[in-house]
Amino acid sequence: MSAITDLPFGFAITITGDTMLRTGVAATVSLAVANNTESPIPLATGADGSAFTLYLPTPDLFTPAQLREIKISAAGWTAGPLADDMSIPINCTQAGTWASGQTITFTLTGVTSTAPPGTGNVMMLPVNLGDDAPPGLSDSLTVADPPKPGNLQLTDVLQVTLDSQGTVLRSPSSTDPLNNTLYLTLKNTGATPLAAGGQRFGNPRVLVSFVYGNTSGALAPTTYDPSVGAQYGSAWKIASGISSAQLPWTATDPTYVSQDHTPQWTLAPSPSNMTLLGGNATAQANVTFTFSNVVTYAPAGHTQMLVLCTGFAKDATTLYDPHLFVLDVVKVDAPPTRGLLSFFGPDPVIPVSDPTSQITIPLRWSMFDVASVQLLSTSALAPARTTKYALPPKPVAYDDTTVILPAPSSSQAVFFTLQAFDAGGGYLNSQQFTAYAQVSYVTDTNGHVYPIALFGSTYWMLANYQLATAGSYDSGGIPANDATYGRLYGTAALTQPPPGWQLPTVADWNALFAVYGNGKPAYAALIAGGRSGFNAQLGGQATGPADNPQYAMQYQYGIYWAAGGVSAQFSGNSTSVSAGVPVTDPTTALSVRFIRHA
Repeated sequence: MSAITDLPFGFAITITGDTMLRTGVAATVSLAVANNTESPIPLATGADGSAFTLYLPTPDLFTPAQLREIKISAAGWTAGPLADDMSIPINCTQAGTWASGQTITFTLTGVTSTAPPGTGNVMMLPVNLGDDAPPGLSDSLTVADPPKPGNLQLTDVLQVTLDSQGTVLRSPSSTDPLNNTLYLTLKNTGATPLAAGGQRFGNPRVLVSFVYGNTSGALAPTTYDPSVGAQYGSAWKIASGISSAQLPWTATDPTYVSQDHTPQWTLAPSPSNMTLLGGNATAQANVTFTFSNVVTYAPAGHTQMLVLCTGFAKDATTLYDPHLFVLDVVKVDAPPTRGLLSFFGPDPVIPVSDPTSQITIPLRWSMFDVASVQLLSTSALAPARTTKYALPPKPVAYDDTTVILPAPSSSQAVFFTLQAFDAGGGYLNSQQFTAYAQVSYVTDTNGHVYPIALFGSTYWMLANYQLATAGSYDSGGIPANDATYGRLYGTAALTQPPPGWQLPTVADWNALFAVYGNGKPAYAALIAGGRSGFNAQLGGQATGPADNPQYAMQYQYGIYWAAGGVSAQFSGNSTSVSAGVPVTDPTTALSVRFIRHA
């Protein structure tokens, strides 16, 4: 799961055929250790021979009985019996030389965990492996429920990111701790809410952990003194919170039990939150959590935040498979000069789906020993603003603001500049950020607004066209149906799309279906309420003379025009899709979606 380039020994864990252990499923796990010391390491046998001491996460993931069932193999090495402290000794049985750049791989078979979803730390302690050997190698294992056929994939709809690329400033010493905050954002990238509203399904939780230890590949150790509690520099000191959420979520810190346990933070939607996250064009699409009190004395290097999403459900019958998001955290030395460290917005592209709405542009920044900042922008509707901080300024500090602007009539960029100053008003530095307001709607000549989305390389309307023109009819002959089902159009009415838009061809329809697997999967994704947000409607058709049209198949078929006098169909009877179906009656009127190629 981690890289093998951490010096002086690289350490990587891989699980055959998966990224995590599955509850109750035996797996093969490989532990790869690379000699990155640039020197050969002598390997000795006997009582004072070369060895590793392996600690697998117990009781977090394994019981003692499960540890005893694990078999470990590697050429020239042998594993001893489980020790009283739940460690497994791995001893060298073949004297020789461990060449620089060479990797030793230990294969663990019969690895089975019946623990609930979560993570645990793996530790390997080198013994008699030279002066350059680190005190320990660490990485994490994760266990989750097995995947099931028919489940949805969270990676299709959920984006998980860390602000500022997960940068953490190293503290030079325990007398000068630099207190960092990590910002974790969950974003729904789908057009519809992550879960169907009205009732909670599943047990959605986000379990967060880190790689623990004092090496370059770890964030912080799990030291804990029960008499005084967690101290700065310990992973147990890290506190979770909520930075911003339009829908209610909770963040729960772990409670120390014993040195055998490692900390794990739990993020979960509140009981009143039925949709979890809103569609990607809404303000409810994001939730951002904070992890503060992050103090690290470990050497500079890359480590990981592990974000396990488990128990998510779309509705009563459709679940999401658990997924482990592994996010990079980089520990760096503090800059030699004062000023801004980062300036960014979590959403560089701001969707605009309503011309009468306002757009909200959240901005965040981190800074080192800064007394005040000034925010400037290229928008005349966003005046300059100055923020002063308490003196003396904090060594590491974070702040944020939100800029609200009227929705633009066309897509455009808004440029922001943030300037930092010292207590005397002296300029320190500045950074820039660009937000792009992307208009995601189109209007017709009567002012009807149609949201749009990009599927592949084509923009599609997400609602049926409803402009009243000659040769068009109310769906089912009922004017109130237009808002949902749009109107039905004869061929003569198809010549008035919005400027730049056109009728899709059969190839365009087939390309749309292929995005979601064609047939039944495409129908489920594209129909109203499906995960794509396309919201195809079963509006049926009209035939016959204009003064007495006959309506048919409403609520059974969604029949849409394709260029060339043919149609694309959504069959509610067979729950499937098709394109290129001939239209034989010249009086036929069908539903319409216009497209624009990107």
